[in-house]
Amino acid sequence: MSALKVSMFQLMESSRIGLTKLSGKSAINGNKKSINTLILEAIDQYLELSLELQIPPPFLGPWKAFTIRMPDSKKRAILNVCGHLQIKNGLPISMSAALNSAIYLYLKKHSVKV
Repeated sequence: MSALKVSMFQLMESSRIGLTKLSGKSAINGNKKSINTLILEAIDQYLELSLELQIPPPFLGPWKAFTIRMPDSKKRAILNVCGHLQIKNGLPISMSAALNSAIYLYLKKHSVKV
């Protein structure tokens, strides 16, 4: 795996809170996962979806800057998804929107209310 580089993204506050809850649950269960690890798992899950399911849901609420450590390969994969969605919809999709979509679907899969 390539070296992890720090990237700055805008995360929805509700997503950050949901990730904090899920991280806390993992610590209680004895399998502690950091928020960064959960985000990387969310990205992996999101990239496995078909393009039809990768459309970002509408987001409402405050956004905050958040640093995430990820390999360049994941960053390129997110950029590719954004490019495919832009071609399909004709509207630009930011990397932050795609990342928030990945986190939203990940939290939904793990039954964390956002």
